Amino acid sequence: NNNNNNNNNNNNNYKNHHEPCSLFVYFRPCRGGAGETDGNFNGFDRWADENRIVILTPVVSKNWCFLKYNGCHEVARGCWDGYGQLGHDYALKSGKHMRFVGNILKSFLDAYGV
Repeated sequence: NNNNNNNNNNNNNYKNHHEPCSLFVYFRPCRGGAGETDGNFNGFDRWADENRIVILTPVVSKNWCFLKYNGCHEVARGCWDGYGQLGHDYALKSGKHMRFVGNILKSFLDAYGV
């Protein structure tokens, strides 16, 4: 019976917006889109749950980027731009994918008053 009370208290802590937690951004590998299996991701849920970590997993969908960017074949398959297919600033805040993730993070943090 005491275990049930502890579990209920733990569940209530997740609903308490005043409890601090960490944020981890996980860039899924190619074709790691929503609903697809990602062997690297297995176990993250429990790790995050046990350590009060929120995991943000932005996804790149398969797309037609090659119509605008010559040689973006990996990005077209649903991969993150890891070596400049969409521009030389791919690893900087100004890079297309980094701006996208930065906007998600800003919205997320603004929503929680951080």
